[in-house]
Amino acid sequence: MSDTSRILTGPSGLTVELDPFEAQSDAAVFNFDALYIGDLCGTSPTITVTVEHRNSDETAYSTAGSPQSVDSPGAFKVDVSALKQQVRYKIEFGDTCEIEIDSTGYDFPNIFVLRLDDVVWYQSHP
Repeated sequence: MSDTSRILTGPSGLTVELDPFEAQSDAAVFNFDALYIGDLCGTSPTITVTVEHRNSDETAYSTAGSPQSVDSPGAFKVDVSALKQQVRYKIEFGDTCEIEIDSTGYDFPNIFVLRLDDVVWYQSHP
């Protein structure tokens, strides 16, 4: 496992921006596995993985490549070129659902398990 490999669990409705790390090249494939997507209410929740980047003299991150949204377990990737100096993951865990208990609405989180795998760095070609 690389320094960027980790397992995340989270309830629905949560957005997590992970600590940035230095880009090792101008292009990379960011691999991840959706290990579990708990759909307790039949609402088809999703996990969205976005790779964000910035240069060291910039204050805001921007999206690098296209975000990947998944609604079932499996292996997925985000392939990005023209990366800036610093990179981070933004993970969005899908919606909450409402369960009726004694005629009152109760938000109940769907549960997600996501593994961020090794990043494969490569040089993009002009």
